[in-house]
Amino acid sequence: MSFLFTNGLKDTNGNITKLSDESARAFCDILDAADKFAASQARLDDKIDQIYSHLDKKHQIDEEQSQIIQSNSNKISELLLHMDEKGQLDQEQEKLIAKNAQAIMANTEILRNLQTRKDTKIYIIAIASLLLSVISIVLHFIR
Repeated sequence: MSFLFTNGLKDTNGNITKLSDESARAFCDILDAADKFAASQARLDDKIDQIYSHLDKKHQIDEEQSQIIQSNSNKISELLLHMDEKGQLDQEQEKLIAKNAQAIMANTEILRNLQTRKDTKIYIIAIASLLLSVISIVLHFIR
């Protein structure tokens, strides 16, 4: 286009209209500035596209991290719930252990009492057996 304005334009009659050298240079300068502006704007548009692409990637990463954080939060809540349940089970187990310890102590006392009675019965039987032996020996010599 600058070529046309520098060398002139032909009208329909074939006449060449030519700009002055200064006007042609000014027009060429304007065209060069426009080309430079268009190239600069294209680079700027590319840079803006890169920024938006980078922002989209960061937004996607943020979404993934947000989901991971939410998942971890849910897992932590679940673990805390299980810890509470375990605490309750531990308390119930401690109560049962204490109850069993009392039952064992009671059973031990009962066994001790039974053993004492058994020992007493054995002692009485042994004395009765000894007396019978002595009586039978005495009767044996008396006859």
